[in-house]
Amino acid sequence: MSLKKVKTPQFPDLPKKINRREEKVDGLVAKRLVKLNINPNWLLEVKMKGNKLLSHQKVAQKQVQNGTFLWKPPDFGARNPGDYIRLGDADAIVCVVDGKHVSCETNGIPSHTFRL
Repeated sequence: MSLKKVKTPQFPDLPKKINRREEKVDGLVAKRLVKLNINPNWLLEVKMKGNKLLSHQKVAQKQVQNGTFLWKPPDFGARNPGDYIRLGDADAIVCVVDGKHVSCETNGIPSHTFRL
């Protein structure tokens, strides 16, 4: 009797620990910005201290600043609120979390600091 070698499926690498920490605080940061931000339209990127914006995130932030952001959410048979999202008169916000201290830039300019 010969044993066949079973090919195991290749799964993507699990996210780094720092990315999982971002997932835990991004909702808290977003809720706080809802209370603080004058412009109700924005794209938010939350980064833990020491983590950098990736190139596709920089492109999206620039498109938001220019009023040309258009994005199609992935459709995996989930219940999406729509097929496309356009941000015209919106701000590009990047917030850096250092422990409980959060500092944000809006369109590249320092704008908000607060504690979680």
